[in-house]
Amino acid sequence: MSLAGHSIPVVRARESFLSSGDLPVDGVSGLVSASWRRSVEAGVSDLSNVLDRGYVGDLDLQSRFVQCALPVIDRLELELSDLPVSIALTDRNSRVLLRRDNQRLLGGRFDTVFFAPGFNYSEGEVGTNGVGTALASGKAVFITGHEHFAENITVFACAGAPIRDPLTGLVQGVLDLSCLATDASPFMHSLAQQAARNIEIELRASGSVHQQAVLEHFLRVSRTARGPVVSLGGDVFMSDTRANQQLLPQEKAYIREIASGLSGLRDSMVLDVEMPSGRSARVRPETVTVGADIAGVVLRVDLTAPEPSARRAPVKSVGMPEIPGDSAAWRRVTGEVVDAAHTAAPVVLTGESGSGKLALLTAAHRRAFPTRPLVVIDCRTDPVAQVLKGLEATRLPTLVLAHLDEFPGDYDDLDRILDERGEHGWLAATMAHTNTECAHAVSADATGNPTPSSPHTPTPSSRNAPTPSAGNASPPSSRRACGRDPHAQLDSVLRHFDISVSVPPLRHRIDDLPQLVSHLLGVLAPRRTVACTPATLRVLLGHDWPGNIAELREALRTALTRRPVGDLRAEDLPETCFVSGGRRLTPIEAAERSAIVRALMQTGGNRRDAAVLVGIARSSLYRKIQAYGIRVGQKLTG
Repeated sequence: MSLAGHSIPVVRARESFLSSGDLPVDGVSGLVSASWRRSVEAGVSDLSNVLDRGYVGDLDLQSRFVQCALPVIDRLELELSDLPVSIALTDRNSRVLLRRDNQRLLGGRFDTVFFAPGFNYSEGEVGTNGVGTALASGKAVFITGHEHFAENITVFACAGAPIRDPLTGLVQGVLDLSCLATDASPFMHSLAQQAARNIEIELRASGSVHQQAVLEHFLRVSRTARGPVVSLGGDVFMSDTRANQQLLPQEKAYIREIASGLSGLRDSMVLDVEMPSGRSARVRPETVTVGADIAGVVLRVDLTAPEPSARRAPVKSVGMPEIPGDSAAWRRVTGEVVDAAHTAAPVVLTGESGSGKLALLTAAHRRAFPTRPLVVIDCRTDPVAQVLKGLEATRLPTLVLAHLDEFPGDYDDLDRILDERGEHGWLAATMAHTNTECAHAVSADATGNPTPSSPHTPTPSSRNAPTPSAGNASPPSSRRACGRDPHAQLDSVLRHFDISVSVPPLRHRIDDLPQLVSHLLGVLAPRRTVACTPATLRVLLGHDWPGNIAELREALRTALTRRPVGDLRAEDLPETCFVSGGRRLTPIEAAERSAIVRALMQTGGNRRDAAVLVGIARSSLYRKIQAYGIRVGQKLTG
């Protein structure tokens, strides 16, 4: 055992440095003394409570770095199973990504000093420690006892070794071994170094030729570009420093969707896009190839480009109260659908479930054909052939084939029935975005010659999307229903349509949400004067709405039930409004998530008080908030 960190010379050196700035000769190593000076220059103070600096979220545990480190950490954990040592992995910013504890009590000790996933252990925040000092010095370190700068952690010892990506040479993070100072051993230093080298071997093995080609092109472009640069190669998405600084999270997610749609195309056009935040950008994609294969795509993002609307025809505002929204994307879509209705041009609406496709068609029908009947057929469950044949005596109805891509029967039969209808009214259909070949099918005329696509901004879910593989492009019911290619059968029906319009999800027109909320409250509670408080609206604006308008309607319905009188408050919303994304939870996890959300609501977002209410450590609460994607901030009342 080595107790050098608790030796009298080290203790005296630390006391002398903190009181006067002087260091006795041979008191501590040059590495430690240099770290102490950096800690002072960084402004680290309040040594008795220096660690409580808050929580940093957005941990990417699915990254290539973490996935390569996990096998090494698993083996190391098994080898050290009988020793009182914790294993931690951090990213390049000193944030703890994960921690493995061989002893529960030891893990509890680390929780009390916030050495836990999501917390920052950089030198500039905490002072000298195994993680921050390893990153600051660029070399493996062994810090024990009073060699630490902060008083809180002088009872510990930690050995940290930086991990470099062999493909780039850049430091990706630190492998750290920590224990109580009384249990420290100098072998921890060499063990941490060896584990770091093993992770680097895994990183080298995982870097395929294609990924390396994309990485090299990404780095080359990033060095010369003036604006943000992102790349996508396989499932590896990278963004440079400018992208991280200049793009909002929802904007980066949107750019990634565009990259996904372009990654299979050899020749890509320059795109002028309007991002979810309302900002305009010009995206210049560069395809990366390895031999005859497409390895990925690198995108230059120009945020100084003129707004796309300056180069497009003016967008008309159709002003339909039953489908409110003033965003450019929504006005453009509604204008296209209303124009199709007025000219009786058969149209297909594609979009995510709950995005308002059927409501848009219904509103357009009422505006263009107020005296005609509207017939909506659910292709999933209704007897389509029987309903269509029964319409022969009906005078020119508007016919909507909802969920056309989920028709369980034979598309040839549906094609034949549509052929036999003769003179009919306006024909429309709705489909999911997963069948992106519909955008290609309806962009060709009857002779097979291509026609101009719809004028809305291209996205991965519209004309620039690569054609999906047969394995995921059509519903299982369609594949079961026929012996030949279901895509060809669907195309036979889509030839009856002239136009396709992509309906944006709610998260891509979030500026319309206040109008939607007001409209839905009027529909759900027509005899009640009710609104949302500013805090409630902030929660609604912060949610990503995977269920789109349908999910928003149900959230407001729940809130109205919980508060039958008065304006709706944030605590009235269902717990799902405070989370984003994530996996499907078990019943126990869902109950735990709801309990945490309720505790945060009761304490006005105060995480310290919420941890007391739930009965867990504050650091554990932070981890669970991150794991469940909970979004509850301060000052939620009012």
